[in-house]
Amino acid sequence: MKGRILRCSLATIVAALAVWGVIAVHNWNARRAKVLERRAELERLGLPGDGTSDFVPLPAILPHNATAARIGADLFIDRRLARASRRTCASCHWLNMGGADGKMHAGRLTRPFVNVALATRFLGDGSLTNIADVVALMIEDGNFAGGGTLGDVAARLAADEPLAARFEAAYSSPPSAASVVDAIAQYSRTLLSAGRPFDRSFGGDLNALAAPEREGMDLFRRRGCLKCHDGPGLGGTKVHDGRKVSALRGLGQRNVYLSGKCTDIGAVLVYMPAGELDENERAAFVAFLKSL
Repeated sequence: MKGRILRCSLATIVAALAVWGVIAVHNWNARRAKVLERRAELERLGLPGDGTSDFVPLPAILPHNATAARIGADLFIDRRLARASRRTCASCHWLNMGGADGKMHAGRLTRPFVNVALATRFLGDGSLTNIADVVALMIEDGNFAGGGTLGDVAARLAADEPLAARFEAAYSSPPSAASVVDAIAQYSRTLLSAGRPFDRSFGGDLNALAAPEREGMDLFRRRGCLKCHDGPGLGGTKVHDGRKVSALRGLGQRNVYLSGKCTDIGAVLVYMPAGELDENERAAFVAFLKSL
């Protein structure tokens, strides 16, 4: 009898260890896959890192074509990209406000242009996955710049001989639909919200984050926010329930949130994270978000 009980106990222990082993291997594989995903994203952006850290400090700029980016900077404020509206990119994307004016245009809240190069999903529903498609939409759509086709825009710019010469130097050809879009995309890679307290803390400044900000960062991890708000931009790469997960980097420089519903950064916490926050936790979360 005792032998049978012992055998049953050993079998139970072996079965439990086997289950534990399967779970451990599954968790290891999941963590490994996440690290590889982060590493691939860092490589895409030209950022250093092995993918093992949840958070990545932003550099001042991403690798880019400097000659093309200077053209893009000028196109960003060039009215010739529009036609009747006379709008420029800068008319709505205020760089001193994180790259957004906080207003609705044609039913859409202006999306931040600062840190846009970190994203892989664009528009409110995340339906576009290439920044070139976003630039083309903003230039051509009559609700925004309304510049006509990209070919029309390129022709107007080509008539400017000094500008055409700059395109020749950067692209070995006159302005074209592709090079106009690429120049603005290259410029976007120079616009990052680097130097924020969050970045300085990961750069070695141990005093850059105050205690509430550090507490908020720990809450951010514990509440599972990184499941959606991940990557260098802490978001901007996933779609959840038909909506693009917003990037949180640079949030402290903006003044409108959640499709224009909120002007108080703390009001965002009514919707997320899941679960109640007490007063101290709420204050810590807000402090952390403002540090980004």
